[in-house]
This record gives sequence, structure tokens and C-alpha cells, in this order.
Amino acid sequence: MLPDGHQRIDGNLDHKTGAIVGDAIRAALRPDLDGEPERTPSRRRADALAEVCAFYLANRPGPATPRQRPSAHVIIDWDVLAGTGGPGSSHWLDGTPISNAAMAQVLCDANLHRVIASGASTILDYGRGTKAVPANVWTVVALRDRHCRFPGCDLPSPRCDAHHVTHWLHGGPTSPANLALLCERHHTLIHRAGCEMKLLPDARVEITLPTGRTLTSHPPPLTGTGLNTSRGP
Repeated sequence: MLPDGHQRIDGNLDHKTGAIVGDAIRAALRPDLDGEPERTPSRRRADALAEVCAFYLANRPGPATPRQRPSAHVIIDWDVLAGTGGPGSSHWLDGTPISNAAMAQVLCDANLHRVIASGASTILDYGRGTKAVPANVWTVVALRDRHCRFPGCDLPSPRCDAHHVTHWLHGGPTSPANLALLCERHHTLIHRAGCEMKLLPDARVEITLPTGRTLTSHPPPLTGTGLNTSRGP
């Protein structure tokens, strides 16, 4: 754990394990798209590793089945939830800090067990486990979008999250009219880079970059899709 909350992963792998991990990262590497901030090679590899891990967690056999997302235990500071503008002190259950932008991304599409606190020790609400995007709603969105809706990205629906265009913390409903598929990398970009996203009535997606440039993604045609909405490989 680094002082700013980032984590550093390092280790020595045997020949076979190293080859497997290396092949997986190379297979998940994605080029920078038009309008995206340019990433360093190490950042691209880190994003690829995160995508591989996220795909495994979403599709592994056992407690987390397709569309039964892994649980996220987040201690949320009331000032963050209320949007008072302060930095807040939200963190994972083990004490690891989580930024406001990262928290908003997690809350888009996960099983949540919330604990809302005021200050260091006053617990306001234990909440209950909730599924942010039910399986039937996710399937409707996947049938419409079929892949990540960031313009130029074609990562298929099984490797995407359902993103609340208007976040539910700000009153956005969990409905197809307010949801769009985003892959792990572009989901992170939308939440952390100051981008504005709109989902128009005709299912076009407009993303306005911090530079003021607007990118548009048109929905795929509905006929002849051969869509498979399972979250498996």
C-alpha cells in the first residue's frame, strides 16, 4: 500500500506461470482510442491485468455467477454520499481508502453492503445487500448495446459493467433508459477523468471530454445480432 492509497504488486513467477500471466495481459491489451488520454505502456499493462481479474471475478464458478456480481463492502462517509464537496473518508472494509470517483464506479454495478458513517465512529445506517443492476435489466441493456458504448470500443457485453449515466446517488434510476455498457477501462475513465456522458432517447451515447470535445456512439442494429448475453468466456 502506497501513501496515496495506490497499491503496488510485485512478485517472481516460474516460467509456466509467467507465460500464462503474460499471455493473458497481452490478450487484454487495448489501444488508446480517439479522445482518450494517452497511457504509458505500464499503465496499459495494469489496465489489462485489471480487466482480466474483473472478468474472472464476474464469471468464475461458485458464489459469483454471471450477473451475480462480487460483493463490495464499502464504508461510505456521509459527507461523500450527501455530495457536500468535501474529500470524505470512504474506505474498503479493511481500511484501504477509496476515492470519491472510484466509489461511484463501484456503486454502479455491484452487490452492496453499505455502512454509512458520520465521522470516525458514528454509524448511521447498516443497510442491506442490494443488487444495483438486476440480471433482467442488465440483459435488456446488453441486447441494446452489445458492447462497450465508449466511441470506438467494441469490447463485448460479457466484459462490461452497466453504468448509471445519471448516478443513482444523484437520483438516477436503475432502468435501461439510464444505463449503458462500459468496459472496465472506460468505466474508470468516465468516473475519474471529468467526462460527461448522455444517453439520448434514440440510444445514442454522447461523451463530452474535459477538453470540451464531444464523441458519439450509435447503437448497433437490432437485427441479425446473434447476441449471447451470458457472462461466460
